[in-house]
Amino acid sequence: MIFILILIISFVIGLLFYRKTVPEIDSLSKLLLVVLRSISLAIVLLLLLNPILYLVRIESVKPLIILLKDRSASMELMAKDEPKTEIISPFEDKIHKLYGSRHYNLQEYDFADGIDGDTGITNLTKTMEELIKKHGSRDLKQIFLSSDGWFKDTDLSILDEINVPVTCYDPQINLINADLEISNISHNKSTYKDEITPVIIDIYAEGYRGSAELLMVSEGKILKKESVDFKNSGFQQLVLEHEFEGSGLIPFSIEIKADSLVENNNHNNNYPSAIQVLDSRLKAIVISDKLNWDTRFILSSLKDDNRWESISLVKDNAIFLKGREIVTLSSQLENTVLMILINGGNLTLDNAELGMLTQYLQNGGGLCFFGKIPENMTQILPAKPTIIKDRFDGVLQFTSKSLEYNTFSLIDKQIQDNIPPVSYYYVTPRLEAQVLAIINNEQQTPAVIFSHYEQGKVLYFSFLHLWKWQLWTGENHYREFISNICQWIGQRNSERFYAFPERNSYFAGETVRIYLKAYDEKLIPVSDLNARIKLFDQTGKMATEKYMISEVDDYLTELSGLEAGDYSFSIIDDQTGQEASGEFIVSAANPESRDQGFNLSILSYISELTGGKIYDPQELESMISEDFTPREEELKTEIPIYKKWYLIAIFIIVFSLELYLRKRWGLL
Repeated sequence: MIFILILIISFVIGLLFYRKTVPEIDSLSKLLLVVLRSISLAIVLLLLLNPILYLVRIESVKPLIILLKDRSASMELMAKDEPKTEIISPFEDKIHKLYGSRHYNLQEYDFADGIDGDTGITNLTKTMEELIKKHGSRDLKQIFLSSDGWFKDTDLSILDEINVPVTCYDPQINLINADLEISNISHNKSTYKDEITPVIIDIYAEGYRGSAELLMVSEGKILKKESVDFKNSGFQQLVLEHEFEGSGLIPFSIEIKADSLVENNNHNNNYPSAIQVLDSRLKAIVISDKLNWDTRFILSSLKDDNRWESISLVKDNAIFLKGREIVTLSSQLENTVLMILINGGNLTLDNAELGMLTQYLQNGGGLCFFGKIPENMTQILPAKPTIIKDRFDGVLQFTSKSLEYNTFSLIDKQIQDNIPPVSYYYVTPRLEAQVLAIINNEQQTPAVIFSHYEQGKVLYFSFLHLWKWQLWTGENHYREFISNICQWIGQRNSERFYAFPERNSYFAGETVRIYLKAYDEKLIPVSDLNARIKLFDQTGKMATEKYMISEVDDYLTELSGLEAGDYSFSIIDDQTGQEASGEFIVSAANPESRDQGFNLSILSYISELTGGKIYDPQELESMISEDFTPREEELKTEIPIYKKWYLIAIFIIVFSLELYLRKRWGLL
């Protein structure tokens, strides 16, 4: 409307301007000048008003139907001379017939690890994410999933989020003849050298009722061998126990075979894995002036925690006694990360022993001290004795400062109220020390005091008889507290920055997840690092380098597309220079080669979760297309005329032509 108004106004002005001319010219020439002047004025008004031309059209949007065709390696497994892709093709042909008309927008995609992705692994979640990114979900009415149902997704929650029915196919055919399969194995990620390590193995025998041989193999060497009998059941869960002699990341595999059985697929007859074998446990030594209940209960708590190897020593006349064996402090400090001293009143260290303890702390060792402070240890401990030498009974009360440490923050008020009275000494804390607990008396006597001694950590308890806590309540709070204390004080500074892979061994094509945990000196997670990971292959060549992503309490990186082999990694923080390292193995075994038949349970679950259906060959014959109504969409096109360069060009041409004609006809 505004364009018509501009043209009318421009024409009227042009007509008034050339209503009379000197000299007088003929009507045709006058009309030509009016038109030229009108065009010039119209362009000037357009540039001044900046109008936008809107073109509106109504378009019919067809319902979007997507056919997802699984083309992963598991779809090509041969059985009965026919791959799964041929068995499932009637389902795809039916979809073409029903939705291939002009009334629907049928889109087909091959998928594995995403759309047209690597066939070595099947990732449905990644595929769905790529689909939604490509098409959105507004016009998506139906997804037809042509697959065997063997997916490697950790969860399928995305199917519930997109709110689109997913329809699947059950060919009702058994592709598996006689087959042995090791479906899963489980074991600890780490163990200790020369310690019995159990490996739990799940074995299935499909269509076979006989005996087989189960092997544990490492680097071509048979570690264990055991017979398995499937006469009465097609499933067996066995436990193989082995003591690993070496240390480091040890690869091994569990294999099963039966000489009398010929299988169509023997890729699932072995399951690769790896275990981290450590040289020894964390070493703690407990030294007291005599065997007492505090010593016994602390040793019992350490024994229950399989991370620790504990040794009890009794100090008498500057000689450490271990049973009837006389030992020295220097021999026991080797590889020790935690020393616990319990003084009932007579524990003393000579100058040589005190020098060893000082050196131990300077090297980053941890010390827990219970009871009375010896006169020559005031420089090491975070408190000094007072002139009051007697011992008194009182109730513990943790301070607000203790909440900064995870060990103490786990003790809520109800647990604290159940701690019985302890026998305490009066002490004075040092200025740099932190008081984590007091005695609930008028003087608020310091009871638990923490400080650093150079690289080491020192935690001082100015009391005895905490062991009564265990007997008083009958709960495990005392044991958990002692275990947490030992883990905290015995942890070296370097152990506050460590990284580990989600597993030690991965199948080819699987995503490797590596986590980094970083804590400050109070064991509070650090969340502002610039952690950079470098990945190296077995030749030492760097395969990739990237920054890790910050998660809630740790950092994470995901590595995909790694070839089979041994890998190591190092992680360094650009800010603090802290460094951590680790290793893992990518097996040459393809997880897709283990998947036979159709996983009907997951296909049924997907259909039910999304409100779709699952068809068998008989139902497929009577399948009809659903009548989806096309959506009418109003499409607007904006044309900002004032921005067009050719308007200026037309203005210059028209204005110049008008001047030329006026001069030619004597009007200038």
